[in-house]
Amino acid sequence: ESNSEEAQQVLQLYQSLPRFSQQKKDLIQAWKADKTCKWISTWNKSLETEKKETVNERAGFGTRFQVAAMLEMTADSEEFLAFLLLKSTWPS
Repeated sequence: ESNSEEAQQVLQLYQSLPRFSQQKKDLIQAWKADKTCKWISTWNKSLETEKKETVNERAGFGTRFQVAAMLEMTADSEEFLAFLLLKSTWPS
């Protein structure tokens, strides 16, 4: 039924996506394949997971000072700065 809650969710999502985005194209394809829109809850979960992964990628490992504290090093020490630059400080 076109007035179902799921259909309303699909419409809202469709309207929120950028005009030529791949997600919008994928959404249209999913709707064409199954117009009952029962798949929208799964779709929303995957979007949330994607958003969380993007946020985690941006967050990285923290600031230089947080990483140094985790490694029990001083953020301004030569050893730590060498570690950040992936240079070996071990004697050869």
